[in-house]
Amino acid sequence: RMCILKMAHHCPWIYNCVGFYNYKYFFLLIMYSAMACQFMFFTMQSSVYKAFVDQEDLFPMFLLVFGQTLTFFLSILLTTFWAFHIWLVSRSMTTIEFCEKNTVHKKDDGEGACWGWCGDSTYIDSPYDVGALRNFRAVLGRNPLLWLLPIWNVPSDGLSYETEGTPLRPSASKGESYAADLDATRLVRRPGNTQIM
Repeated sequence: RMCILKMAHHCPWIYNCVGFYNYKYFFLLIMYSAMACQFMFFTMQSSVYKAFVDQEDLFPMFLLVFGQTLTFFLSILLTTFWAFHIWLVSRSMTTIEFCEKNTVHKKDDGEGACWGWCGDSTYIDSPYDVGALRNFRAVLGRNPLLWLLPIWNVPSDGLSYETEGTPLRPSASKGESYAADLDATRLVRRPGNTQIM
């Protein structure tokens, strides 16, 4: 068991938990995978068309059509998933927060819950939502030129986050208290850990 800072979800495709330290890499993985599938789909169209015109054998034709169909559906799936994560980052939410904190109101006419499909559901705002640009900077890093590169440049420690009430330039004494809190947590004896650092 392990505590994951700002855990978004457990991803079975990468067999790991997605959280503070690897969310940028997960975000870029989805983006580049969607772009690669779209590229394959559009570049395969000429090959499929040529195979139909030249009346290729059944097996090569099957492989081309199967590959075209597979890239089409993966493109839609990954692009939608990436768009969902863009929305989550813009609101400073994790996948777990989206699933747990989204509330569905019952209809007033007594028909019961509409399960979020009838348009009367509302989402609880994240207390860490500081605007789309600052939210993206918190996930992808301060320098927008490095956002699309798998380079770690996030200026946070994963324990303290900006909120609307956070001043733009925190005082030195506040930073010192964070360091003191970190040192105090390192001294706590945990089950299975006999050493204290």
